[in-house]
Amino acid sequence: MSSEVNRVAEHSKRIMLLRSYERLTVNEDEFLSAFAEEMKSRDEKIKIILDRISEERQRAVVRHSLEQVMLLTTSGEAPESLKSLAHWHGQGAMNITEDMFMRWRDAFLFVFRDFDPYACDSLANHWGNAMLRLIEFFVEFGASKDGKKPA
Repeated sequence: MSSEVNRVAEHSKRIMLLRSYERLTVNEDEFLSAFAEEMKSRDEKIKIILDRISEERQRAVVRHSLEQVMLLTTSGEAPESLKSLAHWHGQGAMNITEDMFMRWRDAFLFVFRDFDPYACDSLANHWGNAMLRLIEFFVEFGASKDGKKPA
């Protein structure tokens, strides 16, 4: 019985996240721009990386990051493409650190409340946990913990 209750609870969390994501995309350009700006304000390396590309491309990058959260949340198991993406973000090319990912998460949790009219502590907790799962995955498959490339 307990496993059934857990399964239903996890399914409910996924539904909450999907609905929140849908609400965030109602004013998608404004939300994604605000998210990108908040990320840049929290980390100089993120700012340097994002300032090299157009605002349109910045929004696409931020949208893609949230799509990866949703992919991992809804699929349960990471596809090979996500492993490749994690490697590319880490030792494969960009050297994005765990701290930078945490700033990405913090920026989202700060901004999403302004764009999701149903934002609440419970939903923020679900988003935060889903994003932590992606961060843990990226650290496992490539991102460094301290700015040094993994051996």
